[in-house]
Amino acid sequence: MSGFSQRLHDLSQRVAAAAATAGRDSESIRILPVSKTHPVADLREALAAGVSEFGENKPQELATKAAELGANLDLCADRNEVSPRWVQIGNLQRNKAKLIVAYGAELQSLDSAKLAQTLNRLLDQAGRTLEVMIEVNTSGEDAKHGVAPEETLELARLVIDQPRLHLIGLMTVAAHIDRVGERGVFEMFSQLAGLREAVLGLPGGADCRELSMGMSGDFELAIAAGSTCVRVGSALFGPRDYAQKPVS
Repeated sequence: MSGFSQRLHDLSQRVAAAAATAGRDSESIRILPVSKTHPVADLREALAAGVSEFGENKPQELATKAAELGANLDLCADRNEVSPRWVQIGNLQRNKAKLIVAYGAELQSLDSAKLAQTLNRLLDQAGRTLEVMIEVNTSGEDAKHGVAPEETLELARLVIDQPRLHLIGLMTVAAHIDRVGERGVFEMFSQLAGLREAVLGLPGGADCRELSMGMSGDFELAIAAGSTCVRVGSALFGPRDYAQKPVS
């Protein structure tokens, strides 16, 4: 096995163990490799290991990598296509929305009505749709993006009314375990799961079944709370070198 293949195998085993402990089927949990700051050479190794999608924080970096590796935008396509799916997981400013319309298959960080309306307009011009998740700030930390929990249903209603947006779930970034402890993190994940159930009950909300929560340091807790998508970077690609050019 290559280095990436071995790390992916080890991570899959940990996900399976966490799922078994929670009484869940590991097949219901998607591992989203987060490739931010990592060079294209690392992504090619991941593709060779069977990875079919990548999560990126910055839309500019996503677009640059997608221009080199290709972008699978067909929502009905097999995810094992040669071209990967690109998933924007970081904050998206409206002036960068066109990059996600051009290259993104999914946006997990939708956090405002204005962004939803901008995306819908650009997608209409492009003649395509986009899978989206609403980002919820369950930690209440000022440094984190996302809508407040009590504003989630209002935004969900607006997103559902945008014909070019397909609301598939909710996403959150929990507080660090060192700050709030494992119980505090679990409660944040559980709160998101409760909000998802509320959105499912809205007219047109039946497809909001995904819970994107959990990263390298807390994904076992997220799985215990019902996560369907864990966003993992360092456990797969190794430590990030922020001084390195990401697409060299």
